[in-house]
Amino acid sequence: MLSLVALFIIGCILVFFGISSIESDGIGSGGPFLILIGVLLFGFLVIWILIKGILRQRDVTFVIHEKGIEIIPSELQSSLDTWMATISRILFWITWKGGQWSAWAPCTPWRSIRNIIIDNTRQEILIAGGNWDIRLTCPADLYPDAVSIIQERKPKRAKVIFKE
Repeated sequence: MLSLVALFIIGCILVFFGISSIESDGIGSGGPFLILIGVLLFGFLVIWILIKGILRQRDVTFVIHEKGIEIIPSELQSSLDTWMATISRILFWITWKGGQWSAWAPCTPWRSIRNIIIDNTRQEILIAGGNWDIRLTCPADLYPDAVSIIQERKPKRAKVIFKE
């Protein structure tokens, strides 16, 4: 939140200095560029808030299986992945430079786990390692089973930290 507020303030400063530069030195100064950068920063903030604040759901399902720990994306995330894949294909056909959108389905294999932080007071398990750091929040009845399975399957080099 603090970084978003800082970016908003930076965007306001850029727009303000751009306007004052245009008033003092005319349109040929660097004012329009400063305004453009400020407006692009505001657009980035709007998109960031839309994706993180509105489109993200807090209820997440995770599966612990023989390959590792996998997060199952929500319905909203799956539909967002479908839209982004469609847009990526359209951009590819228009520009011949588009990339491929990969679906959001994080998985941390057992072999890549480096740290495990077990917080018994909040009934959370933080799995760090690989491409994703996954925070598992478990219901009270499933928490002991999840802890035991993770401790059994963790790699030998993984460091386990218990928080009380």
